Amino acid sequence: MKIPSKIGGRKGLAVIAAAISVQCSGAAWAINTFSVTLPVEADTFIRTDVDARRNDNYGKQQMLLIGTGRGGGGMPYGAADAERSLLRFDLSGQPSEPLISAKLVLSVYEDLFGSKEVFYTLGAHRVIASGIRTPWQEGNGFEGWPVGAPPASVDVDSAFGVAWAGTGDNPDPSAANNTTQPDYDAVAEATTLVNRATTTSGDIVQWDLTGLVNRWRAGTTPNLGLVLRDPTTAGDYRELRFDAKDGANLSIPDPKWHVGPRLLLEYQAQPAKQDDCRNELWRNYSALIKFKNQGDCMSFVVTRGRNTP
Repeated sequence: MKIPSKIGGRKGLAVIAAAISVQCSGAAWAINTFSVTLPVEADTFIRTDVDARRNDNYGKQQMLLIGTGRGGGGMPYGAADAERSLLRFDLSGQPSEPLISAKLVLSVYEDLFGSKEVFYTLGAHRVIASGIRTPWQEGNGFEGWPVGAPPASVDVDSAFGVAWAGTGDNPDPSAANNTTQPDYDAVAEATTLVNRATTTSGDIVQWDLTGLVNRWRAGTTPNLGLVLRDPTTAGDYRELRFDAKDGANLSIPDPKWHVGPRLLLEYQAQPAKQDDCRNELWRNYSALIKFKNQGDCMSFVVTRGRNTP
């Protein structure tokens, strides 16, 4: 912006100040933020697609499954929502700064298979308090044990942990080891669309969970984890496979495994000292904290955040 060269007196100073303000505002100023990648604390999947799998636990598996049925659990072939994944994140020790966004990110373990249907809609639902079924236990089961199994794992029938239907809800004697899955909110916190035609091993799939994570942080909603579901079907069997965290712990590395589930958290940085406000730096704090001027920013620092704009 060109400033006139011959402007005098107070009026001239006001014009120059206004010109500088215009130049320094808007998109030209970077927003002061920082990011944290939070690995999943616990993850597993549960299934009723086949009757014999309803009591199994997969807490040490290198993959997570989401899919439809194959005639198990009294459900017809191709029934929706017969394989679910459970995730939980530990938010303790996270920064106290305002949270701008929270994205749940999963990596595709291998090419999707089963149904030739192109589009899958996957819902992320929050787990709700379910008596003795919450908090749910990840468990120690590994399909194919002991070949390649992580330390401290056992076969899926001997395992202890969460299952689709565990003790008291399943006549199978092996179900005595396990606890039935927790309940979840019927309304999804977020959904995402997966295009089978363009999705391949190593691709990422993500859900926007900003609202839920902020409620977890505030303590207004208990953090009991998430259930990932595929609630629709074309009447045939389909299964999506994602990387689970225990793929990093296999005794024989799996070349198809990439990285476990994670939350990508973006925070609004806050000014820590008055120098963070001077020389127009107060404008950098504009994602969630919107200071009106330098003095507003300095007041925030002096009062240690009590004087929030």
